Amino acid sequence: MDIQQLMDTANSWPSRIILSAVELGVFSALREPKSGDEVAAECETSPDATRRLLNALAAMDILELNCGKYSIVPQLKEGLGDGPDSIIHSLHHRVVLWTVWNDLTNIIKTGKSYDEPVGSRPHTVERQHAFSRAMSVVGRGIAEITADAIDFSNVDRMLDIGGAPGVYAREFLKVAPQMRVSILDRPGAQDIVKEITGEYPEYERIDFIEGDALEVDDSTVTADGEFDMVFMSNLIHSMSPGEIKDLFSRCCRWVKPRGRILVKDFLLDDTRTKPARGAIFSLNMLVATPGGNSYTWTEVENWFREIRTTGGDPAVSSTSRIEIGNGDNGIVAAFIN
Repeated sequence: MDIQQLMDTANSWPSRIILSAVELGVFSALREPKSGDEVAAECETSPDATRRLLNALAAMDILELNCGKYSIVPQLKEGLGDGPDSIIHSLHHRVVLWTVWNDLTNIIKTGKSYDEPVGSRPHTVERQHAFSRAMSVVGRGIAEITADAIDFSNVDRMLDIGGAPGVYAREFLKVAPQMRVSILDRPGAQDIVKEITGEYPEYERIDFIEGDALEVDDSTVTADGEFDMVFMSNLIHSMSPGEIKDLFSRCCRWVKPRGRILVKDFLLDDTRTKPARGAIFSLNMLVATPGGNSYTWTEVENWFREIRTTGGDPAVSSTSRIEIGNGDNGIVAAFIN
């Protein structure tokens, strides 16, 4: 990286312009071309300030201005619209992250993660829904790649932990027509999955188990028997090492002998600097969670070994890894019982 690249990377202006437009509802207001005054009236904002914002978005090639009317450029209309491929929910999530990242300097000084005021953003089904909608769009491509990388032979039942919005379940079921997937997630997950995947025939082969993976009783999870495979995607990075070991131990009880437990996450090498996305993501977990982090392959492997030697789960006997894409999208770590 040279000096100019460093300056460009440190430029927060373009990001803030886009996120403010999302917060203000500018893109929703521009479902059809409007003047600056019309957008300001709909968004209840200052006309002069709104025109400046719209002009900046036009300069960034996000909007276009023709005959005094602003509109979203054709190649971004679908992504900034209201349809199933919209990234608006994902951008709203980034608005939230902007708030917590703004305190990064103080967090680095103190080592204490962002402390959200009690009651400021309660965990609601609506909030969970918005986040799931965001993840359904950004995760679709990697879910397809992951499905192609996994061997589903001899897998009749899979447990997908934290599986809402159902993107991975849907892609897995496409390539494994013999399989059923049970999604273990918090209340409201079934409605979210149904809305996002209900139009697809794969939804008929999805079951739901309501609960927190760290709290739910074993008997609730295995009421219909143990699973041939347990899968979790981008879940452990939100947990502390103690919580992860508890989760892994539970998974060992929920999977059949000779079954498999698969963990997909932003796993790092032992230097903790590669892949770059995982190293940067570890700071996101520092500012946004009480104990989350980006973990290394070695750490994850050792936690399974610890369970095997001290936790009374001797079935965990070997490990292997499947790299997804160029590594920046995470690794599927296959732990074979």
